Amino acid sequence: MLNDDPALRAREETRQRVRQAVKELGYQPNRIARSLRTATSNTLGLVIPNFENPIWAVVVDGAETEADARGKTLIVASAARTPGRVQQFLDLGAHGGLDGILIATAGQTDTPPADAPVPWLLLNRRAEGSRRYLLLDDEAAAHRATTALIDLGHTRIAHLSGPAHAESAGRRTSGYRKAMADHGLAPGPILEADYSFTGGNTATDALLAAGAETTGVVVANIASASGLLVGLRAHGKHVPDDISVIAIHDHPLAGAFDPPLTTVSMPLFEMGRRAVALLLDTDPQDAIEETIPDGIELIPRASTAPPKA
Repeated sequence: MLNDDPALRAREETRQRVRQAVKELGYQPNRIARSLRTATSNTLGLVIPNFENPIWAVVVDGAETEADARGKTLIVASAARTPGRVQQFLDLGAHGGLDGILIATAGQTDTPPADAPVPWLLLNRRAEGSRRYLLLDDEAAAHRATTALIDLGHTRIAHLSGPAHAESAGRRTSGYRKAMADHGLAPGPILEADYSFTGGNTATDALLAAGAETTGVVVANIASASGLLVGLRAHGKHVPDDISVIAIHDHPLAGAFDPPLTTVSMPLFEMGRRAVALLLDTDPQDAIEETIPDGIELIPRASTAPPKA
């Protein structure tokens, strides 16, 4: 009766009395009872790698925006905090607590089976045997970043990649290699680092030891780039006078780095928004093999400049 269901036979006078009682008592519908009746929880889950990397805040913003527009609540959790977080969410879905799960972790063991109890979608990674994923064009972004340094006159360019187990890192390294080859240049040192401040900072020693003549670095992520900037300063290196640094992904914080960090932005908000739409608008058994084609843009700041003669 509260929903004005025309199938319910009740006089208008009775309906009015019920509405008045609801108003006076401050009654709120029981979501749990409603979910049992409709077989939905109106809740989605998103598992991200960690809360340290600032790019995930943008992805979450996009996902929550779309979820709100669809009348859904979004629950976000970190895989780094609790081992088996994806399985935890799957178990929650199996008991009616979630209507779908978005999985942004890099671990291949986090890929649900085809007969998972709730719909799911991988964010920015593929998995063997899976045909449900939404990707960013990481290769194109790394190609754009590398080309930006080449256009400034750099020829000895290193690459600080992401972790080896992350498929996105492999695509970014491919873009770096392709840009170097497209301009007839041999790739410089390629070193692995976590997508974190600590990862970039720790890799500084190895980068300087591996490429004494390096004049530019393409970093796979802004979190690791922030650590690299601090590490280079600790070694007495001036950015960009001694070495230029450019990173994949943009965030408002990049403009507050010292120096402000040149980046290649990617459609992180759109990935979150599109992921929720795909999760809700497609059959759980349908293949989703989609790459967001647009939204890659160079954001020049003070961390890049032509190399010294």
